[in-house]
Amino acid sequence: MKTMNNNISLKIDHTEFVQKTKEFLKNVAKNSPLGITLQTTDNDVHAVVYEAERFVIVVPGGTKESAKLYGNWNEALLYTQRLLKEKCHAQNITHLVLTQYKA
Repeated sequence: MKTMNNNISLKIDHTEFVQKTKEFLKNVAKNSPLGITLQTTDNDVHAVVYEAERFVIVVPGGTKESAKLYGNWNEALLYTQRLLKEKCHAQNITHLVLTQYKA
């Protein structure tokens, strides 16, 4: 895990997405609201996931029109993982970068 300009980022294998994201969120939990930006290693943004009020919002591809609301992080991360499986296999992506999301 590395810090850049007060941002924390972590390079992960897409197959470990849910586990590594939960660990990442524990490390940044002191910063509120919690959130991540998920990118491929070539900086192509695939999703933003963040807390807002009592929900966890998943914004696939960074477009708010396709945003989905979830009641907890587990549901949101499982949905995001399904999105990633489709993109990762289609584009041969093996590594992702999690970055702390700041609204």
